[in-house]
Formats: sequence, structure tokens, C-alpha cells
Amino acid sequence: CASFVKTTGGKGLHVVVPLFPRAGWDDCRMFSQIISESVVAQHPTRFTTAMRKAGREDKVLIDYFRNNRGATSVAAFSTRARPGLPVSLPIAWDELETFTPERPYDMAATLRLVRAAGYANPWRDYEASRVDLRSVVLRDQAGPPSSRRTRNPTPPRRG
Repeated sequence: CASFVKTTGGKGLHVVVPLFPRAGWDDCRMFSQIISESVVAQHPTRFTTAMRKAGREDKVLIDYFRNNRGATSVAAFSTRARPGLPVSLPIAWDELETFTPERPYDMAATLRLVRAAGYANPWRDYEASRVDLRSVVLRDQAGPPSSRRTRNPTPPRRG
């Protein structure tokens, strides 16, 4: 799946996977939880899913709880109701090297960036990248073609 990143207009970043609106809220949250926990398992000293601030001072919080019905997220190119009007701005993955949450993009900086000659929207392929979550999950559960097993038409004996 393709993924995109944007600033939150605060200290964080949001990773977005464009989906067709077919999967339910529970499926989306479960998918994001599985991905989040997989990242934590691979890099436990750098990432966490623990919401409590105690013990995660030097770790990046992966907040998959944002994928619940009723949870909010500021839309891309929207301002936050905070001093300086910081903007939730789509950025390219390679811009993370220079991103500093202490200096979020404000409205003036965002307008300068978007109006600049040669500005390339890092989310230009967003719509074309949409996937059906159900097909992704089913494909990943099946594994590579060489590892897929055919179903045994005979039910197992009980005994």
C-alpha cells in the first residue's frame, strides 16, 4: 500500500493510507493496530503505542487510536486553532529529515510554499493510490503464492 505523511499542525505527524470507503471502523482500527504493533516489535527502543507519557519520553508514539469513529484529525492544508495558525501540511517522506515540530508550517509559509514555482504536491498520487483494505488484508493473510495452501475439502475428524 502507498502511504503519505502530513504534519498535524502540532508536534506530530500523521501517516495516511488512502482507502476506498468500504471497510468498517473496527477493521480500519484493527489494521492500523496491527501495523503499529509490528513497527513497535521491530523497533521497541524507538517507538511505542503506550498512551501514558511516563516511560515513553524518548520514543515516538504511534497513536492508532485515531482510527476510531468519533476520533478527530485535522484535514490536510487546514489551519489549527492555535497561536500562529499552524497548518497541517502534506509533506514528502524525504522532508522528514528536515522537519522540526518546534517550527510548524504557518499560513504564510504554507502559502509561499504552494505558490512557489515548481511546487509539487507530495500527495498528487493520493487518489490513484486508494486500495480496498479488505483485499489488502486477504492478500497479506494468504502470503506469497508459493506459501498458499489449498483447503482440504474433507473436514478434520473429531475425536
